[in-house]
Amino acid sequence: MSTNGQKELELSFIDQQPHIRVYGRYYIIFPFSDRNLENIAIKALRTGFKEVLRQYPYLLGTVEMPDASSGQLRVIYPDAINIDKEAERVFTASNDAAKDPKFDFDKLEKDSFLPEDLPPKVFCPKLVKYHPGLDDGDPFAERATSMHKGPLPVFATQASFIPKGLVLGVWFHHAVTDGSGNARVLQVWSNAVRGLKDAGSSSFSTLSVPPCDTLEKHSLARRKLVDRASDPNPPKLQQVTRHPLRQNADYKVITKMFRFSSIEIDQFREALSRSLSGPKKAKISRFATLGAIIWAHIIRARLPLIKASENTQSALAIVVDLRKYLGPSYSSPDYLGNLVLSSTATWELPQTKGVVHADDMATLQELVSGLDADPDIKSSIMPMSMPHHHHLKSLASFASQISATTHAVNKDWTTTELSQVLRHPSTAQQAPLKYSNGPDLYITSWMHMGVDREWCIPGTSSNQATAIRRSAWVSEGGITILPRKKDGDGGEGSPYEVMISLAEADMEAFEKGVEDGGWLELGKGDQMGVEYSRLPQMDGCDDSPWMPRSTL
Repeated sequence: MSTNGQKELELSFIDQQPHIRVYGRYYIIFPFSDRNLENIAIKALRTGFKEVLRQYPYLLGTVEMPDASSGQLRVIYPDAINIDKEAERVFTASNDAAKDPKFDFDKLEKDSFLPEDLPPKVFCPKLVKYHPGLDDGDPFAERATSMHKGPLPVFATQASFIPKGLVLGVWFHHAVTDGSGNARVLQVWSNAVRGLKDAGSSSFSTLSVPPCDTLEKHSLARRKLVDRASDPNPPKLQQVTRHPLRQNADYKVITKMFRFSSIEIDQFREALSRSLSGPKKAKISRFATLGAIIWAHIIRARLPLIKASENTQSALAIVVDLRKYLGPSYSSPDYLGNLVLSSTATWELPQTKGVVHADDMATLQELVSGLDADPDIKSSIMPMSMPHHHHLKSLASFASQISATTHAVNKDWTTTELSQVLRHPSTAQQAPLKYSNGPDLYITSWMHMGVDREWCIPGTSSNQATAIRRSAWVSEGGITILPRKKDGDGGEGSPYEVMISLAEADMEAFEKGVEDGGWLELGKGDQMGVEYSRLPQMDGCDDSPWMPRSTL
């Protein structure tokens, strides 16, 4: 749709969900050894970014709420685009931290690039920082956006130079694209930058915007997503009452990054797969293995509070990508819109004995009766190097529950869940769950976000990024598996790095559990995290998860 020199990108009913009116925020971190090539690096990145804008011009637009009474968002972008000027506006560069020893690349790498060591005050893109459309007290777009103060940028990015390094910060409004869509943006961008080296060219200024029918196809697909919600009478879900875990809501929530040993995880995964044997059993994934360890130990850490607060259930909402179930219009890599929902695993409070005080700790075995566990789980001989053999059957039950939950996602499930979101939004999906001061958790994986992608940025000492990090965030009950390089031939793979956000007391108990269990790879940033007091809720959004989404 085009009027008054502007075009509108129509948003789907999934894009319009209030809990994703937030910015996804992350950093791509490169070693940068040749300071004499800074300007050339900026030019290469900006020139490559023009290809992103050429293919997806709505990324240079704004998100706005023209009618507050309707609560609906829209995306507006220019009809005629000066791609050179727009690339300079949306992609900026900064030398503010170029000589600051706090941000020395080698120091940050030694500490595993902890997200709290990369503050948004320094690395937030200029286009978003202190934007007048942001809510008061949120200068770097770290919280839910009410949209009451005016339009906000769809996308912003900045190359910030640090001693011996380069941090590429990316902020994207989640109402317009999810993690899989954003991974596509990075693919187009990195390919274009790398192509400059191969072609010896440095200008995309003559490229034209794609034909209108291509962009109209993107808008039409978002509008037609409602047709996929074709169940006229989806069943209403039976609700389980959630109670606050703590009567006093004035407590500290902290986020820590944990590094799980790849050897331990991979060996344990194989053992779990053997224990869940059978011709129709799917092999346990790395995601399910990690999820089982984390979920079980958090429940164990919280169990006294769950019992004392009279909660009877804890849910794990698992973010799943629906693209492959919705047909070619949506499985196309050029569909950047939100196409993720959550499939929820549940744990019911068992009749454990003797756990009534916060200092008490149940065994993992006691927790299994709260699961709809696979009755065919078998004992298995663990490798002698593994310290976890006595936990196998317990954790296998949690892994089985996660696997069953993710494997239940198919075309019929997708139709039903989309229909529930459309027709019963107040009870569908994660709406009944309680994360802030509640018993529930959510987990998303960025594992395949593309940290192995080759950029070939002039001045960098590696063609690939060293790490991708989520900007430091606090969202109680949130679990994010961070991007990880693929395993090479032979040798030990990279650790599995996970950010977890919990109440401080819950975090202490969880951390002790995974440390005592021998799961962590020690020595690089394992005891460090970011701490915040509880954030004020905004329009009910802060109690729901926000996640740059990626496939599991």
